[in-house]
Amino acid sequence: MKWTSAISEKPALNTALEECGEQISEGLSGLMPDLVCLFVTPHYATEYAKISNIVSRLLNAEVIFGCSGGGVIGDGKEVEFRPAISMSAASLPGVDLLP
Repeated sequence: MKWTSAISEKPALNTALEECGEQISEGLSGLMPDLVCLFVTPHYATEYAKISNIVSRLLNAEVIFGCSGGGVIGDGKEVEFRPAISMSAASLPGVDLLP
């Protein structure tokens, strides 16, 4: 079992998700995540519908879920009142996930 987290303050949704995806891949040492949890500030609200498809393409996770929040925390950092995406992911061998 291995967990990692990432955060990006890039103002463009695609760029922020790609940055988080790269950090997650590095943090999991190339393992595919079984679970990805996202926390997204309202600055990306007009593009929320795109997020799951982009994350699925980037990380091919079995389960992806998330929510929005005025502030997000990830990789030991907190961001409030600015665009940010936080992502936590886990490789969970032998674990059954039931979303």
